[in-house]
Amino acid sequence: MATTENIARYTDGRFAPTGLATEARALDEEPFPAAVPVPSDDVDGRIGERVGLLLHEEDLEPESLLAEHPSLAASIRAVAVAADPGQRSPAEVSPAVEAFTAGAVADAASRSSGATVLNSVEPSAVLGWASAADLDTVIVPYAPVGPVRERLDLLRTRLGAEGVALVTVRRRWDGRAWPYASRGFFPFRERIPGLVRGR
Repeated sequence: MATTENIARYTDGRFAPTGLATEARALDEEPFPAAVPVPSDDVDGRIGERVGLLLHEEDLEPESLLAEHPSLAASIRAVAVAADPGQRSPAEVSPAVEAFTAGAVADAASRSSGATVLNSVEPSAVLGWASAADLDTVIVPYAPVGPVRERLDLLRTRLGAEGVALVTVRRRWDGRAWPYASRGFFPFRERIPGLVRGR
């Protein structure tokens, strides 16, 4: 509940607004759209001969991703790990967010032999890495929505102009879980046991 005390507590005393409303008018909103399957990834027929894997902050776990795509795993010649927490929001991110992201990137890089750490998913950084590794294809884990997805859409266009394909890959569980990820965590949590059992 948004009380003065709770706000002060969870912002470490930085904010303690007074005069807060004690009642909220019910919102009159359009209903949620119907659940739809996650779009297919675009692996089939799109992979070149000189392949690189680009991990981004939405998915820094390559092991299970590549286990589902063994032919991709065998063709990867370069790995890069990139994250830019500052682009998640127009507001400034905290040092704790910066530190957490840096730790996650370092962990992913340590689990990917010879990985290059990039400071962002901006086209110039990725193009430089792809050019240095002589890649014709960059595969990335699927990002369904949000700032990373927007940056990947831009990156696809820029890489394509340089003759490098950007190919998204995803895990089977992404496809099973996505239709239930529409109303927040707690309704989704109720679906987790069935998803784990494969129902």
